[in-house]
Amino acid sequence: MAVIAHDFCDRLNTVGLMLLHGNAPRRAMAMLVLDAVQLYLGLLAGFLLYIGVSDILPEAHSRARRSRASQGRSPAGADRA
Repeated sequence: MAVIAHDFCDRLNTVGLMLLHGNAPRRAMAMLVLDAVQLYLGLLAGFLLYIGVSDILPEAHSRARRSRASQGRSPAGADRA
């Protein structure tokens, strides 16, 4: 909720500054859309990062000791069973 409230204020500032400095309303609207897309792409990237880490970390910590060969194959993805 706080992210959306902050982003709303940020968008008002973006449009206000652009109009204050003589930019066309059409250009201000384009920047507003670009700013909105940026928020959703950031949230999506954070969500995907969370999903990836929550899948990888438990698997990495579940094996107490692994052989050297297994450690070498792991970054390449060849260690999957």
